[in-house]
Amino acid sequence: MTNQFNKSFFAFMARFAIICNVSFLFATMFVLYSWFKLPHFLASFFAVLGVLSPVVNLCIILWLIGSLIARKRILLPIWQTIFIVLMLSVQIASRLI
Repeated sequence: MTNQFNKSFFAFMARFAIICNVSFLFATMFVLYSWFKLPHFLASFFAVLGVLSPVVNLCIILWLIGSLIARKRILLPIWQTIFIVLMLSVQIASRLI
C-alpha cells in the first residue's frame, strides 16, 4: 500500500510541476510583455505558482535521481520528464542572467 501511495503522490507532484511551469511561463509573459494584461488576482496567482516551480522541479528531479539510484521504476511519461528538466534549466538560466 505504501508503494501505491508513493506512485500516486509522485504522479500528482509531476502534474503539479507542469501546472507550476505553465504558470511560470504566464508570469514571465506578464512581466516581459506590456500588451499581455491580466487581472491583478490572476497575475498574483500565476506569480506565486511561478515562484514555486523551481522548487517543485528540483524536488521532482531529485526524486527521479533517487529512484534511479535505488533502481525503482517510476511510471512517468517521458514528455513530462523532458519538460520538467527543460523548464528547470530555463529557470536556472533566467536567474543567472
